[in-house]
Parts: sequence; structure tokens; C-alpha cells
Amino acid sequence: MGKAAYQREMCSHKLLGIWTTEHTKSFLKLKASLANEPVLKGPKFDGTPFVVTLDGSGQGFGGSIAQMFATKMPSGKVVKRLHPIGLASKRTSRTKEKYKSFLLEFSALKFCLDKFSDILWGFPVEIETNCQALRDMLLNDKLVSAHARWHDGILAHQIVDVRHIKGKNNSVDGISRQWAPGSERMSTDRSAWSVNPDWEECTGLVHDIFTVTPTDGTDLTDTLETHFATEPLFLQVVLAIHDKDHALALRDRKRAQHCASEYQIDDGKLWHVGGKRSVRARARKECISQEEALVLAREIHATEGHFRHD
Repeated sequence: MGKAAYQREMCSHKLLGIWTTEHTKSFLKLKASLANEPVLKGPKFDGTPFVVTLDGSGQGFGGSIAQMFATKMPSGKVVKRLHPIGLASKRTSRTKEKYKSFLLEFSALKFCLDKFSDILWGFPVEIETNCQALRDMLLNDKLVSAHARWHDGILAHQIVDVRHIKGKNNSVDGISRQWAPGSERMSTDRSAWSVNPDWEECTGLVHDIFTVTPTDGTDLTDTLETHFATEPLFLQVVLAIHDKDHALALRDRKRAQHCASEYQIDDGKLWHVGGKRSVRARARKECISQEEALVLAREIHATEGHFRHD
């Protein structure tokens, strides 16, 4: 039977009225078996490198994370083999399905590292891909803004090797192509996932640890709005943090929501805390207006001089 005939047969077959409670129990048992040993193993955090194998296509992204394990055979011989730890996949969005092949691989790598970041962070990572151009993308420092952010997020991991493998040897190729080309996107295909696609993202919940709201019942929004009335960027960030950016234009609203992820409001002041995935810890900086900055600069100039600069 050909592929097209198989798809027609599966689409015309209805399980409604046939599927029973016993089928559900068997399905859940099979699902649990696939997520446990010997199919999957737990990770070792002893310095053994994690191997991330990825594939990106116009239909979807696929990835797996594996690690080298030693198995003792009945004969007493010790054999080392790669064993999978986890699998991940998502349907591409309407925008990403139009990407060129090397950008699809780049996007798939960002998706996999974000998905498995709770396991990979701080440990050596080896990357396997069937796209030779991906290595050039990682070494390129002249990228557009969106791809530059992906680039920084990827290189924040401890990547020790990038290997090229043939497409036919790529074990996750089938995972990335499980959706039929041109088929409609659904809420269950994860095409709307962005980064760290957990259940909160799927249900529309947003949790931002850098957003601090006052607990004494006072509303500091009006005070900060007045304070930064002449500072468009800070004003938009304040409105976005307090969910009052509905009055902004669509373009300004998206920009403000993106920038707000790097700011927090605490003790009645606006602070810049930097990116969420900074490689090293950084001190937060208080945001002030241009007028305040000029006054502080004059005070420091009068007391400290030029700091050996003009």
C-alpha cells in the first residue's frame, strides 16, 4: 500500500463507537512504558556530555537528548552506547514553515535547547545535525535581531562539539515530519509554542519572575507614569508591566511587552535586570530620567572629575 492510500484509509477510519475503556487503559500503559526504562533513561549529572540530535523541516521540529551509558553484557564485556533521555517535537508556525533549510535547523536547535534547558544547563553539550550550514550560523556574529537573540541563547550553553550526520542516519527525522504538508494546524500540535513550552504556555498563563507588584494596596503606576512622562521607552515598559498598554499602538505594545521582560518594579522604582538567561549574574540598575541623569552627572563631575576620560 502506498503512502497516499495509507493516509486515505486512516482518515476514513473512525474509532468513535469502537474505542472502549480497555483501549484507553492499554494506550496509557503503552504511553507510560515509552517514557520509562528501557526505552528512556534518567540523565547522569556526572559531567558526561549530553548529545542533542535535531532536525527541522517545513512541517515541524524534532529533537532528542541522549547520553552515553555503559552496559555489562552476560559475557562480562562492558559496552558503551548512546541511550535516549527525552524526545521533543512541535509543529512549525505559519511564519517558520517559510524559512530556508538552514534557518529551520537553527530554529529547531533553539527549540530543543530551550525544551531541555533544565537538564542541559551547565553541562557539556554535543550537537548532531544533518545541516552543515548550522555550524556557520553558530559562528556568524552578523545576524538580524531575532536570530541574534537565538544565537546568544544557544551559545550560553556549554557546547563542546557540533557534528554533521547524514540525513538517513538522523534518528529524529521522522519526528519532525509527522505532520502532513499543508495540513491544518491544531491546538494540540504545539505550533503556537514559543520557548519553554510548558502547560502554562499552552493555557495562556504568563509567569514573569521579574514582575513585582506592590503588596500594600497602593498603585505605583500613576507615580511612575508621571516620573517617566518624557521617557517613551520606560513609560511603555511601566504600562506593559502593569498590563495597561492597551492604549498603545500595536507595534509599540509588542515592543513594550518584549522589553518589559528585562525590567522589574520594586520599592516604587523601575529597575533593569538584564536578560533572563544571562551567562553570569549581573547587578540590577535603577532607571532614571534624562533630567535626573544630568543632575547626577554634574554632581559626580564636581566631586570625582572625569575618571580619566573626556
